[in-house]
Formats: sequence, structure tokens, C-alpha cells
Amino acid sequence: MGEENGMFTRRAAAQRLGINFETLRYYEKIGILEEPQRGANGYRLYSVEEIATLELVAEMKNCGFSLAEIREFLVMLKSGKGTEAGLKAGVAEKMAFICEKISELEKINLRLQRIYDHIDEGECERMRAVKRNMKIDKKEKKLKKVSGSY
Repeated sequence: MGEENGMFTRRAAAQRLGINFETLRYYEKIGILEEPQRGANGYRLYSVEEIATLELVAEMKNCGFSLAEIREFLVMLKSGKGTEAGLKAGVAEKMAFICEKISELEKINLRLQRIYDHIDEGECERMRAVKRNMKIDKKEKKLKKVSGSY
């Protein structure tokens, strides 16, 4: 089984897309895909157009879109209600979100770099304070306070 007359079985479609074949049924369940045609044997058969839709879904997932966002995007496309401007706005919104996340991650990376540098220099006051005032309770694997204040 595989490709028949330009139609793909669930396994063949999943293999072509690099996903688990159960994912296709899940996509049907949540409304990303409509229920596909069935062959004489009752097996689901996916058209080239449905494969193209699934390739778009995979690309959008790789770009950080949630399945709910992808479903909304596909509904707009299929219903004809989604204008190019509206679809571009959705993509632009995701791009802005990703830029914001990148900025947050860069800030975290800078903080991590400062901690890293202080460890090398033996100058991390917070770590020395923790080391002075805390000990590890080996039985409970928790930090316990040694003295009255930090």
C-alpha cells in the first residue's frame, strides 16, 4: 500500500510527511483536516492537495504556530474569508512574538553569562552566601539553613 492514483494511504502520507500516522487521525479529530476519502478497502486516502495542506501545517508548526492557530488559519483560507492582508497580519503577529521571545532569551543568556563569569572568577557573592549559610541534607536532598540569617 502506498500511493494509488495520486492518493496516499495514511501510512504513506505520514511517511512522506515524516510524522506518525496517528497524527493524521488526530488532525481530523481537532479539525485541521477534514475526513479524507476512503478506498474500497475502507482505508483513508489523502489527495495531493491534502498532502500540500499537511506540508503547510508542518511548516507552520516548525515556525511556532499552535495547532489552534493553524486550524484558524486554515479555516480562513478554505472559507475564503481570509484576505492576504489578514493572513499576513497573522504571520506578522507571530513574527513579532518570536522577536519578543528572542529578546527575552538574549536577556536570560546575558544573566547566565554573568553567573558563568563570576563562577570562573570566584566572585559570585550569592553563591558564597549560599555555601556559607546552607548545607545539603543528604537524606532529604534539600538545602537546610545553617545560621540565623543570610
